[in-house]
Amino acid sequence: MATYKSNDLLKGDIRKTLIQMALPLMLFNSVSVIYSLVDSFFVGKLGELQVGAISVISNINMCGTAFVTGLSAAGISLLSKAVGAGDMKKGNQMATILLEISIIISLIIAIICVVFAHPLLRWLNVPDDIYQDSYMYLLGLAPSFIFSFILTIFQTIRQSNGDSRSAVALNIEASIINCILDPLFIFTFKWGMFGAALATSVSKLLVCPFAMRTMLKDYGVIHVDFKRYRFSTDILKEIFILALPASMGSFLLEFGFTIMNKFILGYGSVIMSAYGIGGRVSSLFCIPTNALASALAPFIGQSIGARDFKRTKDCFKQAFSVGLIVCAAVTVLGLLLSRPLVELFYPDISTVLAENSVEYSLYSVATTVFMLWMNYLLAGFNGAGETGSSFVINVTRLWALRIPMLYAFGKYTDFGPTGIWIAMILSNVVICIIGQIWFEILFRKKYHFNETDNMKVSLSK
Repeated sequence: MATYKSNDLLKGDIRKTLIQMALPLMLFNSVSVIYSLVDSFFVGKLGELQVGAISVISNINMCGTAFVTGLSAAGISLLSKAVGAGDMKKGNQMATILLEISIIISLIIAIICVVFAHPLLRWLNVPDDIYQDSYMYLLGLAPSFIFSFILTIFQTIRQSNGDSRSAVALNIEASIINCILDPLFIFTFKWGMFGAALATSVSKLLVCPFAMRTMLKDYGVIHVDFKRYRFSTDILKEIFILALPASMGSFLLEFGFTIMNKFILGYGSVIMSAYGIGGRVSSLFCIPTNALASALAPFIGQSIGARDFKRTKDCFKQAFSVGLIVCAAVTVLGLLLSRPLVELFYPDISTVLAENSVEYSLYSVATTVFMLWMNYLLAGFNGAGETGSSFVINVTRLWALRIPMLYAFGKYTDFGPTGIWIAMILSNVVICIIGQIWFEILFRKKYHFNETDNMKVSLSK
């Protein structure tokens, strides 16, 4: 199995190693996004409004996975620091407990989704024309929480070791299986929306044994060992101190998106479908910048773990310079290709749906730089273990900025659905400015640089 040694992150050329880390993540994100487009392509053959049903359930799904997102953020920080400090025993124990609690939480979430499916959909005011499809899709997707949690922790462990390839390989395999099962379950077995969701669950199930085998194998890096590393309340507390703010921030973020869906559903199922289609197309152009941000977090964590705070600062600065170049390129491509891609993946949709989908995609790609900026700030906070700061930023962006803006645009302007896209962009712009100020204050307070010894650090809160 190909891996990167941890000292590549501590001593290697920052830009070169960052790109080496980011490239597999770009491939993974590309496969995930293309799968999402292919999945909605097959679903679109059932009817264009069915894409809206996927969009409704996607945020419920993300609310559930928010908890493993928090565990992953905590895991990358803690495990990267353990690697940087050379404390592999503690890293192994943390990895084992991370996996154990992830499995328990995922089982609870899967059960909740099945039992409370109807109350959730009624609360969202899902229109009648997509209600049954949304319900069936949620039922088929519920088991996937268990397998998604396992795969996310697998990626967290490998990425903390400096290996961003292993998880990518498994997720590519899962996506390929998914694309094969989609038409089989949807059309051959005639399971419709339930079949589309079940294909996702089964594809993740089939690759999970390989992830488990890799996590349980001692390759000389951090791994899982249920027999050797017993449950520890001290380790659990250390994990949850970081994971809880990140999880709650991610959950409140996704719950906010669910509330946002209620606003969008007020414009009808067509606009809900446009939100889903436009979002999927624009996400293609966010792949490089998202991958760079994901690769940055373990750089920050390992550098702080090794107490090399000058490199910590250099990592962020050089990552940003690389990101701006990439961002400029993908923005131009996005503006040129958004319409052709909508027409390619959704050739049979109505003119109204196509125009709204393209409009949202164009608004998104035109402001990619703000998504890059925000993701880098979050990566910097999470890598440093400042998950509480990430929590506040995520909550502020959605609850203090975006949702009030959505309400204001809907009530006091005649922008219609365009107001949705403008509110989303404005919230990103404002939070980037707030987040950067916060970042500068926090890091200057904890890591004081001067000219004589390059770095002077105070770890006191």
